[in-house]
Amino acid sequence: MNQREKVLMIATIVAILVYVGWQFGGVSDLFDQTAPTSAEVEDLENEWNQRKSELIDAPRVTIEYRDMIGEEREDVGPNGERLRPDLRFQQEVASWARKHGFPSPNISKDIEDIRDVEEYQLVLVTLDFREASFRQVADLMKEFDQRGLIFEEVELRSSRRAGTLGGRITVARLVEAFYQTRRRRLAGWEPPA
Repeated sequence: MNQREKVLMIATIVAILVYVGWQFGGVSDLFDQTAPTSAEVEDLENEWNQRKSELIDAPRVTIEYRDMIGEEREDVGPNGERLRPDLRFQQEVASWARKHGFPSPNISKDIEDIRDVEEYQLVLVTLDFREASFRQVADLMKEFDQRGLIFEEVELRSSRRAGTLGGRITVARLVEAFYQTRRRRLAGWEPPA
């Protein structure tokens, strides 16, 4: 027997052994036990789709949760206490932004003293956004203007491909002095009770 015939004979014997083992030796049962059934595959697919929809709905769920516990109410905090003017203003800007199509706005605030004015301070709220339509930005700026807010800074960037805007809008509101800034602390000013 030459080399070629030996290889063919070994391959034929291996094929016969696999066939006999598959038919009579229970090898097929072993594979059937480890393979997932169609019901298991369907259950896993349903679970995957449910988890995916939960991730997609996360911003909406967060907003509903905040509404449920009362964080978005203008004058009252979660425990029923009256909100400070800066927090109330921050919440108002957030609700106006959501009203005009900014689903989860990135908002920060700051408090500044007014030079030579002791009775009042400025509360500055900055809205950062990555993508919004021209209409959304215009409507939001109209809302700010109608509310009598002071535009401190407006920085807009356009995307030529998408036809959208990104940027930062900082608005301010004049409030009675309530916060002890560093300058006020050094001057010995005490916040009202």
